Amino acid sequence: MKAILLVRVSSDTQEYEEQKNDLIKTAIDKQYSEQDLIIVEHEESAIKLTIDERQGIIKLKKSIAEDKSINAVFVWELSRLARNQTEGHLLKDFFFKNKIQFYCTHPEIQLFNDSITAPYEIGDITFSLFLQMTESEMRTKKARFHRSKIRNAKTGKYSGGFIKYGYTVDDNGYYQIKDDEAELIRYVFNRYEAGISVWKLNKEIVERGLHNSISFVNETLKCEAYTGLSNKYGMNRVYPQIISVEQFNRVKELKKKNNKKLDKSNEIYFGKGLIKCNHCGAKYLAMKSSIQYLCYNRFGREQKINPTLACRESASININVLDTILFEASVIEETYFVMNNSKDAIKNLVEQINVNKQKIDNLRLTIEKSEAKKERNNTMYFNGGISEEKYLANVKNVDAEVKEATNAIVATTNLNTQLENRINDINTEKRDLWTEYRKYENGVYAIEDLKEKQKIVQRHIKEVEIIDEIPNHTKIVMIYFHMNPKVPLLYRVHFKKIPQLIEICTDFYDDGHNGYNNEFISAWGNNILWQEVDFKIEKRFVRNKAK
Repeated sequence: MKAILLVRVSSDTQEYEEQKNDLIKTAIDKQYSEQDLIIVEHEESAIKLTIDERQGIIKLKKSIAEDKSINAVFVWELSRLARNQTEGHLLKDFFFKNKIQFYCTHPEIQLFNDSITAPYEIGDITFSLFLQMTESEMRTKKARFHRSKIRNAKTGKYSGGFIKYGYTVDDNGYYQIKDDEAELIRYVFNRYEAGISVWKLNKEIVERGLHNSISFVNETLKCEAYTGLSNKYGMNRVYPQIISVEQFNRVKELKKKNNKKLDKSNEIYFGKGLIKCNHCGAKYLAMKSSIQYLCYNRFGREQKINPTLACRESASININVLDTILFEASVIEETYFVMNNSKDAIKNLVEQINVNKQKIDNLRLTIEKSEAKKERNNTMYFNGGISEEKYLANVKNVDAEVKEATNAIVATTNLNTQLENRINDINTEKRDLWTEYRKYENGVYAIEDLKEKQKIVQRHIKEVEIIDEIPNHTKIVMIYFHMNPKVPLLYRVHFKKIPQLIEICTDFYDDGHNGYNNEFISAWGNNILWQEVDFKIEKRFVRNKAK
């Protein structure tokens, strides 16, 4: 059988070698041969990274999944495994589920019995106790580290990390001006103030070999730190002054006048946070470069960290197309709420909020009952009333009940916040917009402010799903509204037809199916009635063509 030695690499080579040699000796004492030991080592921060971001833990889990001959994990001290109780117990459950024995040398812990059917009582208690101590130590270390950074920032002392261009650090750890780089910084400010454009100035600097970054000039002109003060990251940081505050402010105002692209319209996405993947449940992100809304678990950070777990079935959709559809659908809802009696709408929303509050109260009662169950379970186990196996099964069930109830409370509380915001909108929007526009629908269409349009969409739409009816050809857009979250409004987009065709569902024949679901296309097929829409796509986003 094989064992994993988890070694969190430190910058101190001597400490790392001490860890590794100590673990090898311990593993050999446990009857493992040296050739059967797998060393997992990564230099990473236990303060900044979560358990899902630590490459050492990711590699450990992957090795266990791929090699069934691994039956033990050794760590030098518990802080090398986890730095808080939640992460530690998650890993403990992972080891137990996969029949992996866990050994720690400082303090000495064997977590499970030899058959790995239950934790050793003393090992389990020691494990939990030291996790609690480790978490407390980590909180203290974080607070001390933060206080140290603030103190260093205020006194102009270097706290580690990237050293800003224009500065160096002396033997005492304080920032000092680096003369040649400071001279270039002053040159950039002076030349820009004299009327040289950012593009021309950057081109000159690159051609002269003074700096090779294409964004150097722009970043330099934005850097307030060169005035001697900077409040970036919420800290008032002090640097040696390279340019005056007055010159920085003059350049700042000049950049505003020269910037022809201050309109951030291409950064406003109507569907932001609304689109849910109907395969993995993740939210979609807006990819400006490809003008597409894409599943986060397919194209976001998760895909980069662990490609094998990435969502591969999600449908994408053009941002221009979906944003136009979402706004058109929201205009209908916006008009409906204002043209009809807003008091009725508010009454319905208040009723939903009260029902949700009852649900939350009941969920809290469920948690209280679960905690009482846990106490009774502990008492029975310590009095010998139930077996260890039954005790562990009860603990698992109670923890699952508490987690499920807690998640439900968070979700229901968030929903009530959305409903309360909707009540506020109805109370204010009707008074302001109804007097301004005789015909409210035309008034909404007349709105040019993209942020206001986005607000209207986000106000009414609860969730959006995208389905590939014909991959890379025809997509179904399912829009769920807050006021009627069970029955979506349906659009069908034919991307390959020229001109592009968009249809809206006007009716369908229900052959015994109760409501819409993700299989509605195959269930109803041609029984859905579609009608071509009369609006055109607003092309706010245009793909940059290569020169």
